[in-house]
Amino acid sequence: MQCVAARNGGVFFVYGCGGTGKTYLWRTIISRIRLTGKVVLSVALSGIASLLLPSGCTSHSMFRILIDLDKDSCCAIDVTSDLAELIKIAELIIRDEAPLQHRRAFEAVDHTF
Repeated sequence: MQCVAARNGGVFFVYGCGGTGKTYLWRTIISRIRLTGKVVLSVALSGIASLLLPSGCTSHSMFRILIDLDKDSCCAIDVTSDLAELIKIAELIIRDEAPLQHRRAFEAVDHTF
C-alpha cells in the first residue's frame, strides 16, 4: 500500500499454500485502492482463479499474450488502444497464480510495458 501511495513501484511475491488467505489479501488490497478512485488490474492464469478476483480476467486476455512465444515476443496491444491507456493509468497490477505461467509470458508483458 505504501508503494502505491508513494507511486514508487515495486514487485512483490506472495507465497502460501491453498487456504492461507491469498485471495482474501488480493480482494482487500483491490477494494482499498479502488475506494480512493484508483485503477487496479487483477489478472490470473486460469479462468476459475480470475473469477475470484474483483473484475478479474485471465492474463492472456488482459495483456493479449500470444500463444506462440519466443524470447523477444511482445503482447498484441496497440499503443493507441483503450487497453493501453488503461494499463498506463493503472496504479497496481495483481497477477494471481504467477508461478504457473511460462517465463516467456512474463517477458512478453515486460517487453510490452
